[in-house]
Amino acid sequence: MYKLSNISRVRLLTCNTKTQHAVMWLLNFVDVGVACGYRDETAQTAAFTSGASKVQWPKGKHNTLPSSAVDLYAYVSGVGAIMDHNHSPRCAEYYARIAGLLEAYCELKGYQFRWGGNWDGDESLDDQSFNDLMHFEIW
Repeated sequence: MYKLSNISRVRLLTCNTKTQHAVMWLLNFVDVGVACGYRDETAQTAAFTSGASKVQWPKGKHNTLPSSAVDLYAYVSGVGAIMDHNHSPRCAEYYARIAGLLEAYCELKGYQFRWGGNWDGDESLDDQSFNDLMHFEIW
């Protein structure tokens, strides 16, 4: 089982308990870190201005405390942290695996789930106008 760093644990604590439990379960299978849980107004405005988010404060899923959204990054042995910023096929594979695991967990628990790599939930990853592979919503 993988473990979160101290800063990732602190960030995860800003998320709702369903998200916390899902991420802790995920660590049985993949190594991840928590980039973001809750975002305050300043952080959300910066994310929107930079193009990393399509929603303004306070409409984002990151903008409630506890947050129903979490941004995760994958750790790969021998490579390090894999971020989705370049949207390479290899990067997409790592995040699709994380999404599949989280979606299965949420299905078993009766939780709602949405992934930033498949916003409309139609199983097609090619029809998104905005990809945010690191973004997961659990409620």
